[in-house]
Amino acid sequence: MPRKKSAKEFFRRGKEKGSENCTEGIDGSIVHKKPTDKVLGEYRRMRDLWNQYVEDHPDTSPYHLRSLKDFVKDIVFGIDGAEDDPDPAQGTVMVYWKQFMAGWRRENDAIPRNTTLSVTNNKRPRRFGTKNHFVHLGRQLWGNDWVVYDNPATRVYDWADFLSIVCSSARIGEYIESTCRAGSGRGLYYKVNVTFGVFLNEHKNAEFAVQLVRDAKGMTNAPDKRPEHSLYEGLGPMPLICNPMLPILAILIATKAFRDYETIEDLLDIQPSEREMVHLQWKESVCDLPFFKSMSARGAPRKIETATAFSKRLKLLGFRAGYPRPPKFMTSEPRDSIGLLYTLAQRMKHAGQKDPNTYNNHYQPNNSGTDGQGSYFGTEVRSIANDLFRGLTIARNPQLWQSLPAEKQEEFQNSPREGACSPAGTAGSGLNLTFPPCYHRSIFDRVRFLMLERDRLASTLFETATLRSLTGLSALCDMVALCEKDAEVEFRPGLEPGKCCCSNLVP
Repeated sequence: MPRKKSAKEFFRRGKEKGSENCTEGIDGSIVHKKPTDKVLGEYRRMRDLWNQYVEDHPDTSPYHLRSLKDFVKDIVFGIDGAEDDPDPAQGTVMVYWKQFMAGWRRENDAIPRNTTLSVTNNKRPRRFGTKNHFVHLGRQLWGNDWVVYDNPATRVYDWADFLSIVCSSARIGEYIESTCRAGSGRGLYYKVNVTFGVFLNEHKNAEFAVQLVRDAKGMTNAPDKRPEHSLYEGLGPMPLICNPMLPILAILIATKAFRDYETIEDLLDIQPSEREMVHLQWKESVCDLPFFKSMSARGAPRKIETATAFSKRLKLLGFRAGYPRPPKFMTSEPRDSIGLLYTLAQRMKHAGQKDPNTYNNHYQPNNSGTDGQGSYFGTEVRSIANDLFRGLTIARNPQLWQSLPAEKQEEFQNSPREGACSPAGTAGSGLNLTFPPCYHRSIFDRVRFLMLERDRLASTLFETATLRSLTGLSALCDMVALCEKDAEVEFRPGLEPGKCCCSNLVP
């Protein structure tokens, strides 16, 4: 064991190694974390607001509580409300306040922590989605949707992303580029964040599984702490719409992501050993690609999807599914189930949380799912009533006025029926259910025969089957085809190659 150095010897050895010559960064300035350009822009916005406030109110200081309260009061009145509420919610005001505090202490002495503000208690109701809401959105997207995306793969990629979010309690911006990280390109990438394998399950059958590494909130500087989530094929039959492996595997096959396997048949032939995972390697050409590529940039396959674009599509899908205020699926329901089945430490790691109180304070529904009646009288404890009551917190109306195209809204407003059934009434109990269904709602049923893959998926995805069944493989092949096509409607009847006389013309 080496002899213990004295303090003098310790520093002498450092000087011999050149410590006195290394002066870079040795100054009196505070070292801050490096924020994104978007965050710096938010800091500048709050600084500009403060400078304007000082110009309007001379002799003010951010270290005086009264000045701060008055400043934030003016901020509150300047923020536009949302969702038919003219006043901003408490969370919005707190975002502005935190941006001001963080931006101020980067250039000035920090405002004391004991300086607190209470400017509004107006909190909007939470709209966490449940399984029922999930099914409604899935049925709209795959079984009823009259919207035709420019890129047919959009439907598959969105559903894969949505299932990944729901099954891992993730935020939208944790698998794709978050609005808070605009321009960063951060998200899910093949080489770093996605691992695919085949294993022998409890029934001694081969089963596909994928592990996703979530770029969780607050873990920018702790990548080794990011949660890892496993999604799998499943032990038995289940509604195919709920099988996350279906769209994920379709994306991988269409992208030709596997180094040693090309076709569905090749993958189905893999026979793993018991208690061993066969790790499928990626092709070198896809290693640096994002898993969820941008659907609006066909010519830029290396561009990752943005939360702004995905959120907009998801919100519009919610409108079309009949929700005046679509549910949000950074949802409490999976976390609630996880809390019942696993330890506190496992639940916190699953959710990417560092504080054990985060779930109780921000995600636990007021209807906690407990059955006091059954517990008190010693009968069977049930959850169905609580689950359904939670679902009622998000109103749904399949004839939702907001989902109408502008042309149809104008036509409806000018119709003689408008007096009997107003647009406001369509979102509430005043709906006249005898009103004939709008034309655009029947478009898909009228034209689905032109979109062979979507026509079949509108039926197969709502059947209960395994992925390896004939029904499951049919759905998988159709999703792969959608990922590879340039348009959902490729040919009009009679104009298919070989039928159209134009194809017989000699140039």
